[in-house]
Amino acid sequence: MLDEKTIETVKAALQDYAAAYSRCDAESVLALTAPEFMAFGSGSDEVCTDRDEYAKGLERDFIQCDDLVMEFDDIRVAGVGDAAWIAAGCTITPTFEGKSEPLRGRMTAVFRRDGERWLCTLTHFSLPCSEQEEGESSPSSE
Repeated sequence: MLDEKTIETVKAALQDYAAAYSRCDAESVLALTAPEFMAFGSGSDEVCTDRDEYAKGLERDFIQCDDLVMEFDDIRVAGVGDAAWIAAGCTITPTFEGKSEPLRGRMTAVFRRDGERWLCTLTHFSLPCSEQEEGESSPSSE
């Protein structure tokens, strides 16, 4: 189990990630990721198996909007030793041509300790299925 100080340090690393993403600063986002980084996004083509693919995905994200904000809430952190995993609510709000459309989703992430820093090794952002009713285990087949 991670102690409270370590949990707060991991949460701060996640907030640094969100701040860099919100600045559309790909270099800073990538500096917070481990060399073995992988990711899944909400789009069917958003699969990154390394940092080079992620850099291209970030470029695509940033070029397709005029402004971008990533915010986390209800952040849960657990882990052991030099590994931590996170589950959180995540809202990504892109603005393009004066219009904003918040994407309210969920983010899971894995971080590993690298000396004094915590580096992100994996992220998965997903949007709840709009066809699935609350209390149901799958979308309606109707």
